[in-house]
Amino acid sequence: MKLKLKRDLPLAVLIFSACAFIAVGNAVSTKGGLVFLNTHWNIGKVTSLKEQKHIFSFINSGKKSVAIQKLVSSCGCTAAVVSDKKMFLPGERGEILVTFNPVGHYGKLETAVRVYTDDLNAPPIKLYLKGSLPKARKGPIEVTIPHPRISVTPAKVNLGKLKKGQAAIYKVKVYNRGEGELRIINFDTMSEKGNQSLRQKAIKKDKGVELTAFYKATDTGKFKEYLVIRSNDPQKPIVRLEVTGVVVE
Repeated sequence: MKLKLKRDLPLAVLIFSACAFIAVGNAVSTKGGLVFLNTHWNIGKVTSLKEQKHIFSFINSGKKSVAIQKLVSSCGCTAAVVSDKKMFLPGERGEILVTFNPVGHYGKLETAVRVYTDDLNAPPIKLYLKGSLPKARKGPIEVTIPHPRISVTPAKVNLGKLKKGQAAIYKVKVYNRGEGELRIINFDTMSEKGNQSLRQKAIKKDKGVELTAFYKATDTGKFKEYLVIRSNDPQKPIVRLEVTGVVVE
């Protein structure tokens, strides 16, 4: 909390304020002559982390000059700054700007700022701040980060009967079933490493892409290998798709 003492205002404002002070029955004054229009600031329920500001207005209604020597807060969340203007002649008006920073504070708020003058026999005037802030949560703060979730169809690929030396091309579809953006890093097979490295745009939620791969039949007989797809899915960063068939002469 920061407090700043404002310099005197125009005469027209002074006259209006003086009338207001006379009209208010609960105005607070010191023996030195300072009269505050209001000494209570009810901030209410604070729902944001933005600074809250309020002005406490006063007037020297006495016959002698009054000097404000210091402003002291009652908690560590406040700080007092006095401007160059410290002496107020009879009839002069001033303002104290109070700024409350809610960051790091929780629950019920009750604090005060004490205004000390050069009259050592007069008690300090208290400016009260009251309000409420959200209660502190116990334990660590939970932060939910949207993650992608990869889904591949079909679950298996059967290339059937292939002739030796034949290159069979097949396609699979990759979908994003999560909330965050899905990115396919690359995909390859056991026989053909680095089939394709992808630099495509991210796959949005419930959207999909089609991948094209191939298998080259080199040895006769039944075969089984895997198409490996790598993505940024934190739960399933690697998906292995079974690819089967038989190679004949």
